[in-house]
This record gives sequence, structure tokens and C-alpha cells, in this order.
Amino acid sequence: MTRAHKWLAGIGVAIIALTAAVVIALAWLLYTPSGLRFALDRGVAMMHGQFTYASASGTLAGEASIDGLSYRDDSGDVLRVERATLDLQLWALLGHRLHVRKARIDGITLNLAPSRSMQASSGFSLQPPLTIVLDDTLLTHIAVSKNGKPTFAADSLAIAGLWSSRRLVIQQLALRAPSGSADLEGTLAIARGYRGRGKATIDWTQDGTRYTGTLTSQSDGKVARLTATFTAPVHTDVHASVALDKNRNWTVKLEAPCFDARALPALPASLKTLALDLSGTGDIHGGKLTGSVVANDTTLLLDPAQFRYDGNTLTLDPLRLHSPQFPGSANITGTVQLIATPMTFALDAKWTGVQLPPELVGQTLATHGDVHLAGNIDRFALTGALAIGPPDRIANLQVDLAGTPQTIDLRALRLVQKDGGLDASGSIGLQPRVSWKIDAVAKRFDPGAILAGWNGALDFDLATQGALTPKGPEATLKLEKVGGTLRGRNLAGSKADLKVAPGNLLQGSLLLVAGNSRIQAYGKSGSQTDATIALDIASLGDWLPNASGKLHGRFSVKGRWPKLAVAGRLQGSGLGDGARKVDALQLAATIPNIAQPGGDLDLTLHGVHAAGLDFDSVQLKGSGTAVSHHLSLHATGKQVIAALALQGSWQATTKRWSGTLSGVELAPQGMPAWRQQQSSAITWQNGALTVSQLCLSAGTPRLCLSANRDAKGALNAKYDLEHLPLQLLATLASGADPLQASGDISGNGQLALGSNGALNGNANLDVGAGSIVYSSNPGQPLLAWTSLNANATASGANQHVRLQGALSDGGHINGDVSVSGANHALQGSINADLRSLAFLEALSPEIANVHGSLGGTLTLAGTLSAPQFQGRIQTQGFSAELPRAGLKLHNGQFAINGDAQGHLAITGQITSGNGVLHIDGSTGLAANAPLSLAIKGDNVLVMDIPAARVVASPDLHIARNHGVFTMTGSVAIPGASIEIEKLPGQGPAKASPDVVIVDEPREKPVAPLAVTADISVRLGDHVKVQGYGFQGSVHGQLAVRVRPGAAATGRGEILVDGKYQAYGQDLSISDGRVLFAGTRLDNPGLDIRAVRNIRSQQVTVGLRIGGTAMHPALTIFSDPAMQQAEALSYLVTGRPLQDLNSGQGSTLNTAAQALGGLAGNRIAKSIGSRLGLQADVSNSEALGTSAFTAGKYLSPRLFLSYGVGLFTPGQVITLRYTLNRFLQFEAENATTGNRASLNYRIEK
Repeated sequence: MTRAHKWLAGIGVAIIALTAAVVIALAWLLYTPSGLRFALDRGVAMMHGQFTYASASGTLAGEASIDGLSYRDDSGDVLRVERATLDLQLWALLGHRLHVRKARIDGITLNLAPSRSMQASSGFSLQPPLTIVLDDTLLTHIAVSKNGKPTFAADSLAIAGLWSSRRLVIQQLALRAPSGSADLEGTLAIARGYRGRGKATIDWTQDGTRYTGTLTSQSDGKVARLTATFTAPVHTDVHASVALDKNRNWTVKLEAPCFDARALPALPASLKTLALDLSGTGDIHGGKLTGSVVANDTTLLLDPAQFRYDGNTLTLDPLRLHSPQFPGSANITGTVQLIATPMTFALDAKWTGVQLPPELVGQTLATHGDVHLAGNIDRFALTGALAIGPPDRIANLQVDLAGTPQTIDLRALRLVQKDGGLDASGSIGLQPRVSWKIDAVAKRFDPGAILAGWNGALDFDLATQGALTPKGPEATLKLEKVGGTLRGRNLAGSKADLKVAPGNLLQGSLLLVAGNSRIQAYGKSGSQTDATIALDIASLGDWLPNASGKLHGRFSVKGRWPKLAVAGRLQGSGLGDGARKVDALQLAATIPNIAQPGGDLDLTLHGVHAAGLDFDSVQLKGSGTAVSHHLSLHATGKQVIAALALQGSWQATTKRWSGTLSGVELAPQGMPAWRQQQSSAITWQNGALTVSQLCLSAGTPRLCLSANRDAKGALNAKYDLEHLPLQLLATLASGADPLQASGDISGNGQLALGSNGALNGNANLDVGAGSIVYSSNPGQPLLAWTSLNANATASGANQHVRLQGALSDGGHINGDVSVSGANHALQGSINADLRSLAFLEALSPEIANVHGSLGGTLTLAGTLSAPQFQGRIQTQGFSAELPRAGLKLHNGQFAINGDAQGHLAITGQITSGNGVLHIDGSTGLAANAPLSLAIKGDNVLVMDIPAARVVASPDLHIARNHGVFTMTGSVAIPGASIEIEKLPGQGPAKASPDVVIVDEPREKPVAPLAVTADISVRLGDHVKVQGYGFQGSVHGQLAVRVRPGAAATGRGEILVDGKYQAYGQDLSISDGRVLFAGTRLDNPGLDIRAVRNIRSQQVTVGLRIGGTAMHPALTIFSDPAMQQAEALSYLVTGRPLQDLNSGQGSTLNTAAQALGGLAGNRIAKSIGSRLGLQADVSNSEALGTSAFTAGKYLSPRLFLSYGVGLFTPGQVITLRYTLNRFLQFEAENATTGNRASLNYRIEK
């Protein structure tokens, strides 16, 4: 063998030996338990202790079991696994593929560390680092916590699927947890070339709110389509699709019909209802969203929201918002750097011409502005300027703040108003504890520019700082230099110098002044709280809008927090807030330790009016300790007398409250009293509530109730009702014209509401033969029946309601409706044969003597959120009277037809006078369904009362979209006869707004409908008007324009012809025009000439009225030209000044005073305001003529003025002193003599 051969042989042997060694090593590593432990140990060493394990068995290439796994990352998150058994297809890693054939992982706990600033990282990507394939994976006993507090727990999670950079396929998913479950049937696939069809269901409860729904996926390998339907807590439908190619074209549509916002606790409490209708399209590079959001009946349109995405940056360009209900729009533009660490953003918001209506913010507010938000979640800044306020007094607001997760630095907050403003600065700490430091200075600051009803001009200096510590609050407050007014109340004298410490909650003093009312608080220094609070409120109206009454009281607070003792007394009289009233209040309370509820409470109310009920007295008494306490209530009223007693006990060790309810009594007026038959036990423990049977009886009538609720929220209730008189319900609901009812109700039911929201049970009500009538007209029943029965059953997602009613006149009303399934599918029918419509009179006092019949059948389909009615309901022979309008409607026929698509067609006609009004339109059943309605008529009588008879020919179209009504068309009034002085509302003057009438009910303002209107109004040649000296006709054409949040305007002119009688003379209107040039309807331009021709003197004189209706300009003209006084003499008497006798002079003086009231008085007031005086033109009894008067209040009660006669020489000095709200002393020194008087004034 040559030397070369020896070398080659040696190398070959070495390679074979090395290969054998590697194979042996790999075999040892992959196929022996020691090799598994060796690999794990190397991992522990490389990760420097972040990864540990307790023991391991099995092999890497086969099934491996590892116990006591633990991993801690750099952020402090800790993952622990009690036992993991894995079977990997190890060689798949060579193809960049992790294939787990089987995995059983038990006892998983993940504790997330407290949040902190994000450190630089590579960012998160939806693309995994390698393809992951799971064949059979089961995770059990999973617990996730943050800062030691549990956030998620699951019993088990079974999953199988594939996840790569190009596809996501889930073949199995089953989650079981204490909070609910999630399951997948079939295959959920988002992968090109991979077909799949799957359905996932979820039933989950989070923070007391249950979420249920389904997700359906369908893929043909080219396009994946997803449909999600959530049935709880609100019904929501989501439809989406995505193309499985490189462009990823997508569509999405989300619909959530109007729902109660309380169903989602995360929403703000001010939000009552919400509806969503959004849709979008796009691709991998961006997209566009459009649609509407309806919050509390206010519609916001996303029009549109456009965005772009380049893989790194999301760009809004723009997000545009506006509402059809009020003017203006808002745009949001900017960028979000998604891959930056931390994520950064730069956003700009700009809005212009926005005018918020009163129903949103209590008053009309105009606003525009521009703000900029930039930074990241670690550090951000908000700067900008905006304007806001009523249109006539807009204020400018400048904002400059910077923030971090730990603190917000308010560098400047400056509100600049016309006569003053507010400056504030400071900081607010968020972590590690809440703290603050705020300084604010106000100079003639008017809060009413932002808050409706809180007008004022405030001066104050405010400084406060503090923090919330583990031992309690720690703060200081200093308020000084307070002055000015708020809601017309003087605030001078208010001040505060307070210190709050954990041991002593109140040191220092506080005095708040509003008008004649005072609130005082003062605390002594020391190691514990020793404070007194005194209320001396002359009127609650000094503090709260629409409130009235007096309150006087004194309370003491003593002890160390939280063991504080509170004691005091409170007295009140004439208390009121809208329709709620209390004539007198007395309260005495003593609480020895607020940390352990107990003590004595004695509350007595007299003259209570609330919720339509009147009580002469209400007395509430309570006493005892947490271990044993007693509460009693006794109320004596006009409609009902009520009483109850409650004895209770709290056991701190078991956290259980138990009580006994006894002595319940309800005695309706004129009816037997309902009394409790036996005591009822009530218990509460850890969220579980039980109420034993409570039975009330009034002889034969009897009502029994019982209920229980477990800690998870499952509720069971039962009722049994025997012969409840309908008159009891009528008595409680009685109004100005009380209802009388005969008949009684009996029934029983048992209902169960599960913690998951599932309803089960049944309920039944039977109403015996009876009727409902007005007490004033007992001979004409509004509704009479021989029998009524209602029955309801529920079984989970299925509910069924049946109604059967036989009416006394042979008619009937029957219904049978079922709701089933997660989608609340609707099915059933309603059949009605109402041969009398008299019951409509009970719905409104504006309608009387209703006759006619209603009948038809409707078949129900669709869902509860999108119901569909098929069939026809129609009225025949409808007639009624509208007393206020003096109309007698007759020959009415109306019909409603429903089709399978949920559309309702409305047709009908009715006769009024000699004309017929036709109605034709369509709408849907949803709350905001589109509406289209046409109203046409010819010579329809629309008013026929002694003061007016009006005939109109309307041709109108009414539509509703996105909650906004649109009205277009025309109204012609060919003829009318109107006597203005006889019209309703032209009677005695109303009381001054300063006068409070105690018994006068206050009506809450009703939010106006959002209406857009463009209507042409034409007055014909036979419109006659008479009143206040005018007799003639008006005619012309006017284009009326109405927009939400803005006053109605008009364009056109109305011509006036006729005569005007003044001072015993008939003046002919030679030229009369009322002009509208896009002006408000209540303030048109005026161009009117009323003349008097005096042929004997060859003189023509008259009045020329110009300006506007709100600011008329009145002048006298003559031909030939002469002085104003001479022309006025001709106008009033027909003679020159020198020919007047004393009686005609008096008439001329009266005319001059009236003229001064219209024109001269305005000039006088203008001069006075410039001089700082009160000036006007009025009649002076001392001079016996009109006088120009200027004066000034020298004090709030003393007024001094000086007057000069206008048409008769003379001067007068007047001194007036107000003694009280009723009495006033007045003295006058005039050239004609001296006089003094004591005036007494009262308004009713």
C-alpha cells in the first residue's frame, strides 16, 4: 500500500469514526432520557437561569415528559407548567416546520408583571417565525394573572391546526372555562387553495356581562367569507370577506340595531342608546369605511374614514365626521407608526361650523377648533386652540399639555371670553399613586358659555394640591378673591382654606355663598377629625337650577378615618324640583361609626308629590347596629296609604344578612286595604338573595310573590294573583279625568332566568268581564270585554306568547307569537276585529268622539331586530273631533299593508270640510327605518274655531333617513278668515318669569325633532285678517327653509292690504310689504305705509314702518312736508296743533307716548346705556305728559331719576326706595307739584 493509499484509508477511517460518533451522539441525544436531560440542562445554562425544570423523562425523538417547567423573561413575566408531555416530529424542523403530533400540557400559570415602558424590540408580527402544525394538543388547568390578580382561567383548551406565513387553518378548537365555552365545528380556513367550512360558537361571561354568538367561515380557496352573529349582550351582525391572493381585497359590514347602552358596562353612563351601521372595502394597502353611529338619537356619519397602510405606517387621510342633525363637520388626519417601539402617532383633528343643538348640550353651542396629538404611549403632547359657546358669545380655549403613563403636565389651559376668562395650570399624577397640583385664576368667567343655565361672571383664585395615600387622602385647598355672580346670585364672601390629612379629614374653614344662602364647614386642628358642617340655604334655587325651597341644618363629624361619627339635623320647607315637591322635611341622624353601619335615622316629609302620587306625610325611621337593626315606613296619601317594617341582622363572620319583612300594607283610596298575611324572610350572602313568600290580601283579592337569586346571577321567581281589581290600577294611574274600571285579574307564573341569560318558565293572566270608562262620561265605555287571556312560555332561546280577547260588542283581538333560536326568529300572527275605536280618546286629550272600526290580520316573520309583517290592517268609517281646532273629521279610511321584505305601505284618506286629505307612503319596522309619506289635499278645512276658519291645499312629502326628517312641497291657503284678538293665547298677560307659582306644574322641555324642510307657502286672495285695529287681507308667497339646529328662515314677500284704525281714525294701507330675504320667520323686514288723506286741508299724513319685526323703525311723513308734531296732530285729529282743544290735546299726548314707546324709547335707552344710566320715554303722572327720563340705582334699593316733558314744558325728580319684595316708597318733586306714595305690588 502506497503512502497515499494509507493517507486516504486513514482519512476514511477517521470520517467513519467521526460519523459514527455523531450518529451515536445524536442517537443518544434524541433517543435516550439522559440525552433529553442533557439538552434541557444546556438550555438552562444558555438562558442563565431564566428557564428551569424539575425532572424529565422520555426522549426528544419520541414522547417526552417534563415536570416543573418555569420561565421568567426580562420584563418579569413568569410562566410555570406542572407537567408537559410532547411528541414532536423532530426531523420536520429541517424544513423550517414545527410539527407537534401530540401534546398534553397541564397546570399552566402565567403571571404578568406590572406594565412598564416598552423597550426596543423587533415588534410583533402576525407571521410566525416558522410553520407550526398541531395535530392533537390539549392544555388543562390554565390560569393567567396580572400583579397577582386573576385575569383569565380555563379548565381545558383543545386545538389542532396549521399556522404559517401564508395560511391559517384551525381544524379543532374546544375551550372550557368557569366563564364559559368556545367550540369549533368543521374547519376554519384562511388559506389560498385550501377549502374549508366551519362554525364556531362562544358563550362567555366577563365582568358580569354575558357574550354569546356564532362565527361561520366558508372558503373556496380563493375567497374566505366570515359571518359573525352576536346575540348577547346586544344583537350584532358582522359580514366580512377577504381574497386569498397577494392584494388581499376585503369587505366588511357591521350592523347593531338600536340597543340599550347599559348592556355594555364599558360605555359611559350618559349614553342611553346606541346603534351602529358600518361598512368598508379595501386591500392590503388600505381601505375606506362609511356608515353611521346613532347615539342617544343623535346620528354621526362616517363620511368616509380613509386609511392607507404600507406595512409600517397607518395613515388616516381623512376620517371625516358630520351629522345630518346639526351643521358642521370634523376631520381627523395623521399617521401611526405601527412598527416603532414604542408605537408613535401624530394626529390632527379639525372641526368647523359645528353647532350643537340644545337637546345635546342644553343650549345651542357653536364650536370650531384644531388640536394636535403627537408622541407615543410613553410620552405624548396635546396642543391646540378651539372656540366654543353660544353663537353670540363664543369663547376661545387654548390647550397645552404633555403626559406620560405616570403624570399629566397641564402646562396651560386658557379660556378667553368677551369680558373675562379662566387660566389654569398644574399637573396630575397617575402612578405610583393619584396626586394633583392645580392653580386656577378666573376673571369675570362665565360658565354659562359652556354649561347651559349656569350664566355668570366669576372672579376667584384657586390653589389645590394633594394625593391619595394608603392611609387616606392628603390635600390642601385655598379659595380666595371670590366675587361676581353665578345664575344671578352674588358669590362675594365665599372662601376656603382647608387641609385634609389621613387622620384628620378636615382642618380649616370653608364658606360658600350664593345669593342669600350659605354653606359653611370648619374643622379643628388635632390628631383626629372634629368638623362641623352648617347649611343655611334660603333657596335651593341658589344652588340648583329649577329647584326651590329652604334648607337649614347642622352636622358634626368626629373621629379618625375610617371610624367617623356623624350626627346632625336638617329642616326644609317648600322643596321642589320640577314635578317633585315636598312641603316640609325634618331629618335627624346619628351614625356612631360609618365603618360599622348603625345608628338612628328619623325622616319625616309632609306634602309629598312625586311620580303622580300625593302623600300628606311620609315617615321613615331606622335604628340599631349592624348586628340588629330596624326600619319602618309609613306613608299617608290621597291615592294610597302604605306601610312596612323591616328587621335585619348582619353577620360579619359569614358575611350574611338576614331580615324579616312584616306589616306591609297598601290601602288604595276607596278600596279595601291590602295587608301582609305573614312575615317574609329575606337573606343575602355573597351575592345570593332569597325572598320567601310574601302574600298580600284584601279579602278575596290576593297576591303572593317569592324569589331567589344565586351568587352567579341565576334568578327564580314565582307569583300567584287572585281577583286583583282593575280599579286599583286605574286609581294609581288617575289623571285630571280619572278612569273607572270594572273587572279583575287572576293569574300565576314561575320564571327562571339563568346566569347565562336563558329564560325558562311560564306566566298566565286572566281578566274577567269588565270595561274602562271616564268618570265624567260613564255611559260611553272606552273599551269593554267579556274575557281576556294572556299566556307566555319560555324555554331557553324559545319564547311563545298567546293573547285571546273577546270584546263586548262581538269583536276580538287574538295573537300568537313565537321567538326561537339564537337569531330570535319571529313567527306568528295577529288578528284584530275592533268594532269601536273609542279607546283612542284615552291616548290623547286632543281627540274626542271617535267612531269607526279596525280589523285585519298580520303574519309575523323575520327576527326581533328586523321584524317582517305580512297582511293588512285597515280602518273603516273613521270619524273624530279635534276640539281645539274645531274640526269634525269623517269618512276616514286607512290601511297598512306589510310585505315579506319588512316594508309597510300606508294609504288612507279623510274628509274635513269640503276637502279630502290623502295620505300615501311607506316605512319599515326598525326604530330608524326610512320613511316616505305623501300628504295631498284640496280645500281641506284645517281650523274652524270662532277666531279662525282656515282652508288649505297641502302637497307635501315627508321622508326620514338616519333619524332626520325631511319635508318638501307646498301649502296653498286659498282662503281664511282670522280674528287675531280672539285666537287662543291672546288673553290676559302671563305672570312674570320671576314669579313662582307653587302649584304650577313644570313641563320638561321636549327635544325637537331633527327636521330639514323646504316648503313653499302661498297665501291666496281670500285670506282675511282682523284684529288690533287692522282689517284687510294678506297674500303672497314664501319659501320656508328649516335646518336642524338653526332658526327657520324664509324668502319672499307677503303683501298687506286694508285699513288700520288708530286713535279713532281709519288709516289706509297704501303700501304694505312684509319682506323675507333669507331672514328668520320671526324677524322679517317691514315696508308698510298707512296714510290719512285730509281733503279739506289738502294734506296727506301717515306712518311709515321700516326696519324689522324685532327692531321696527317708525316715522311720520306728510305731504306737504311739516314738523313731526304738526304731522302727528293732523294724523290723530285732522287739525293743526293751534286748532286743538284740551280733549284733542290729551289724545295727541297719548299718541306721542305710544310713538315714544315704539321709536323714541329705543333711542332713549341707547343714549342711557352709553352714559351708564337707565333712560326711557314714558308717561309721567306728575307732569301729565310723556317725558324723557334718565336715572340710576344708587344702591340695590335706592333709585334716583330726572325727567323732562316732551310735549309740555316741565321737569320732575323722582326718588324710589324698595322696602321689601312687596312694598316700595316713591316721592316726586315736579314743576306741577309734589307727591308721595307707598306702592304695594303682587303678581299672580
